[in-house]
Amino acid sequence: MEKIASEKKPWNIVLATLVVLTGFLLRIYHLGGTSFWNDEAEQVLTAIQPTIDGTLFMIQQHTMAMPLDYMVTKLLVHFSVKEEVLRFPAVLWGTMSIVANYLLIQMISARNSTKIALLAILFLSLSPIHIEYSQEMRFYASLFFFYSLANLLLFIALKYSNAKLWIGYTLVTAIGSYFHPYVLLVVVNGFLYLVAVLLGWIDLPLDRKYKIFSAKIDSSFVNYTISTVALFMIFLPGYLYFGSNETYNFTLTQFARLDWSLMVGLGWRAKHILPGIPEIGIWHILQIIGAVIGVCFIFIKHERYRITIILLLGSIAQLLILVGFCIYKNFFFSPRQIMHLTPIFMYVSAIGFIEAVTALGSKEKNLRFAALIVIPLLIFGSSLPYIRAVYAYDKGDMQTISQKIIQSYKPRETVAIIGVDYPIEFYLSDYYLSRVSGKPNIDLLHLNWDNVSQLSKKKIKYLILSAGSTPSQQEMVKNLGFTRVEGSVELLYFRTGK
Repeated sequence: MEKIASEKKPWNIVLATLVVLTGFLLRIYHLGGTSFWNDEAEQVLTAIQPTIDGTLFMIQQHTMAMPLDYMVTKLLVHFSVKEEVLRFPAVLWGTMSIVANYLLIQMISARNSTKIALLAILFLSLSPIHIEYSQEMRFYASLFFFYSLANLLLFIALKYSNAKLWIGYTLVTAIGSYFHPYVLLVVVNGFLYLVAVLLGWIDLPLDRKYKIFSAKIDSSFVNYTISTVALFMIFLPGYLYFGSNETYNFTLTQFARLDWSLMVGLGWRAKHILPGIPEIGIWHILQIIGAVIGVCFIFIKHERYRITIILLLGSIAQLLILVGFCIYKNFFFSPRQIMHLTPIFMYVSAIGFIEAVTALGSKEKNLRFAALIVIPLLIFGSSLPYIRAVYAYDKGDMQTISQKIIQSYKPRETVAIIGVDYPIEFYLSDYYLSRVSGKPNIDLLHLNWDNVSQLSKKKIKYLILSAGSTPSQQEMVKNLGFTRVEGSVELLYFRTGK
């Protein structure tokens, strides 16, 4: 993994800092602009339980939930219940992920490492799906960070085979697994690396003749094995306590086609769009074209990109594992389940562009310089419509709905919430009306569409409909004497004629 002296220039540090700062600003901008949505409400209501036991019990009821992300929220609610404060850790996780991937790519790239790393993290900093989940109070941003950091520490440990490095990698990965179990998938990359060593495809700094029996090789395999066993032993109690009782009844494609979820998760298709913007635009095409060119280069010049190939194959293997896991658990597949793998595909795209520019040759120096200016500008400009679409996406209206209710609420009035059988809308309403407003005595009544007739029997002035209510349900509410006054996701109605 040689370093080219010409790349070790102060302005490269400046450029990297600017890219990371850009990623941070995009993640913190508009952070508190929308209400918590359902899953975020679950997390904050879990965090504000008066006892640790109460919080841990509620975590057990949540899908794929491990405790540490909730504990971070539990710490912060002692200082504030504002959206921007409770979402801020996700901003930090997302930003630090950019740094971790920059260091990883620089370390494993044999040539043009700084240019490739800068272009890869530019894709990552501007990625709309990563911006979205770096603004959400859920465990996806922490998954992304700990997986990225574990990847970096794994390859440092494999390179130097130092016991302290292996301990550091094991501790970070173990902690990360208690934010999200998918962090453990990093062991797939280590397994493929050591298989490549056994096959003689990757040479460690030892005599090839004695490689299999050398102490250095032996320590790499032994350290990896001990680390992997330790990781799963550390994770096992958490799995048994928080996840072993999980059963689901979804289909793999219950909420979206598999190809759509994969494309969105890899950053090759938009999750959110604005009018007049295609789902697959220049931003996505640039990544796809770069990835295709990059795959060609890394296999043609495989001696230079052997670790890159391992990471690419490892990411593909993990995609298959995650799809298989969803099938096994009868769970639906979602783009957010694979977003921690996308930096590797962005890395491959960066290789494609940098290798293509380098291939222009020394005689085209001016053209190469122009390409290195135009490509980042094109990437930046093409990302902006999709970033704006993320900011424009309205996750929920409970913030404004609760403010509207508080303005006119009188003692002993009832606020009814009509939701699905699982009363998350009730939790969301309770959080905003009782916790945020500071008025815990508001009378809340949870209903579903089977007992909606109770609306005509009770003196209810306020009615909240859950996200996804149908026009026929809205018409039913109107016929019961309610008038819509607020909301586009959740809907607020006032009783008229009283």
